Amino acid sequence: MTSSPVGTAPAPDGAGEPPASRPAHGAAHRRFCPCGPADPALHYVLPAEGRLAGPLAGITAGAAYVIPPRRMSGRTTHLASLASALNRRGEILALHLPLEAAAEAGDHEDFRRLFCLRLRDSLAESGEGALRAASFSEEAPDARLFLKPALSSLCAALPRPLAVFLDDLESLPRYLLLSLLHQFRDAWPRRGAFPFPLSFVLSGAGADRELAPAPGQGLSGERPPVDLPALPLEIPPFSAREVRELLDLHTAAGGRPYSPEAADECLFWSQGAPAAVSALARTAEEDVLASDPLREAGAGVFDRAARLVIERREAGIAGALRALYEPAAAAVFQAMILGDPGLPEEAGPDEVRRACEAGLFLAGAGDLVPANPLLRTAAALEAARPLAFGTPRTGGRGPEDAAFDMTAAVRSFQARWRERRRQLSPPFGMSKAMGHLALMAFLRKALPPADGLLREYGLGRGRLDLIARVKGEILPVGAVILEAEDRLREYVSRMARYLGILRARTGWLVVFDPAPPDEAWERGIYWRTEKIEGRTLHVVGA
Repeated sequence: MTSSPVGTAPAPDGAGEPPASRPAHGAAHRRFCPCGPADPALHYVLPAEGRLAGPLAGITAGAAYVIPPRRMSGRTTHLASLASALNRRGEILALHLPLEAAAEAGDHEDFRRLFCLRLRDSLAESGEGALRAASFSEEAPDARLFLKPALSSLCAALPRPLAVFLDDLESLPRYLLLSLLHQFRDAWPRRGAFPFPLSFVLSGAGADRELAPAPGQGLSGERPPVDLPALPLEIPPFSAREVRELLDLHTAAGGRPYSPEAADECLFWSQGAPAAVSALARTAEEDVLASDPLREAGAGVFDRAARLVIERREAGIAGALRALYEPAAAAVFQAMILGDPGLPEEAGPDEVRRACEAGLFLAGAGDLVPANPLLRTAAALEAARPLAFGTPRTGGRGPEDAAFDMTAAVRSFQARWRERRRQLSPPFGMSKAMGHLALMAFLRKALPPADGLLREYGLGRGRLDLIARVKGEILPVGAVILEAEDRLREYVSRMARYLGILRARTGWLVVFDPAPPDEAWERGIYWRTEKIEGRTLHVVGA
């Protein structure tokens, strides 16, 4: 399940109280959701009805939906919020059934029992006496055919139409998932002949894979038959306005204000993924700014929050990084680092689907793109971790009051890369991108821990663009592979334009030789300094 600051926002009574005066169980003190589904009684949330107005109307009209797997999208929170909105309207009864606990079922009979228990719990939570008293048949001649008699008897006992939201389907063992889906497929087309739910929403990787084209299948041109007339329900990311509104909820409840620059940083790192926005805001409030509750959150706050979220592997990052251990996903990620067009040969439709389900990538038109900077930076750092071959000999971490010297750090990397390249093993098989990853690992270790920040911008555009920010100063570092000598001037010109955009006085461009180590050694390494339009660019051969 994923967390998300989406739901029905209650009045912010008591939300601004200091920690010492929080009521028991945090009943009146809200915060940004740290993990798990957001609870509007405990967390800052945005109403979901406006964001999903189309599906809300479709459910009322009897449509069936499939929610594709999107890490950080807040599927569970959105479903719970939709169910609450429908139940407040009173036209239909919506039951939200998270099935994660049913994953422990030992066989079909055990799954039938756990499913019916969860259905009964949802009825009890509905808050209406007549609905809580509604009965349904838990018996079936065959445990593999329980869905129709259970839901049909329940619909016959209810005073209004029923919508069923099945959540966490990806957590079920495949044989139980297939059994559930086959039962649904069998009953849904014939629902006019007997009482049956008006609408269904199926959420989870398995449901998406079985009932609709999986993420990435359009890339290969293959589309499996879709037996169920179910529409994909895409949960949109937060817009810039919605990120601002979520932060303003905290301010309105007596919390600190967030500057427009801070909101822009939050949007950059999260790309509006609801769970990522919430995790970043929680980290900014409770870690980065915890010692100064009255200070305005300005530029740099969410950069530091992002570093902590990545280091802790929060907001679904840990699960996404497991995809790198699949060779096809690692090959896709290396292609992104290098900017290679298309997909590598190793990435067939199934491999692409699994990589998208893990959350690292999103399927575009004929290609894949990184999901957001949080995940792509975490993945790059994870791949770079085995290549962290020591701190710089000069210019790296020293006394806290010492100035950081990027030139010395890059010179140190150049020397150490030449010494160690033969001994290094490419992480996750990413041999072509090994230099890029080693540079990222080296600089991350070299930067001052308190004031040094590293952001990656160029992934997927044929280069690695790193921006180190030390005590407010921007230090851009680029990395390219020189496949042909005549392209060096192109890379230098591009880096010079990049310095102009950033208004940086100095930059460093590391040019990796793609030749085997022995050949690259013979060519030698170099360091050239150029003055371009009043700016200094160090071109470093490695």
